[in-house]
Amino acid sequence: MSRETAAPDWRLHASPQVKVAAFVPPPHLVRILKAMPSELRDSFTLEQLRAISAATKAPNGHHWVDVRASIPVPGRRIYLNLQIGRERRSMARLRDEGQVDAMLTVTIYVVATMIFLSLLATGVLTTLYVGNAFLGFDGLDRNPALRELLESLR
Repeated sequence: MSRETAAPDWRLHASPQVKVAAFVPPPHLVRILKAMPSELRDSFTLEQLRAISAATKAPNGHHWVDVRASIPVPGRRIYLNLQIGRERRSMARLRDEGQVDAMLTVTIYVVATMIFLSLLATGVLTTLYVGNAFLGFDGLDRNPALRELLESLR
């Protein structure tokens, strides 16, 4: 196994006199370290690795809603992440990231919500109508006003 693909031994820099608990890097730190040249990656001490790990770990619990799911789709997987919480980024950062145009953002969310709710309502109503027809009930026979409305649309 080559040095690049082998899991690095993060205990290399602990002196033999010092008893140090083995450091198991969390996944976020492993991704960062794998992107570095091996000479640089192997130069970190355990103390430095712990500090980098603590500084780069994403804070948890700052969202009112935090839903994450991996959805299988034939041939691949899709990652869905919905987070709702208080905005903590500064206006300068939002401007730098191109997310300041609130009107466009609100418009996109409103239109997307309307489309989603319309599709959901259409699906529910279609399912109910087909289900009733399958069971032998005809909702139009019991509701002449609805029948007249549908016939006037033809």
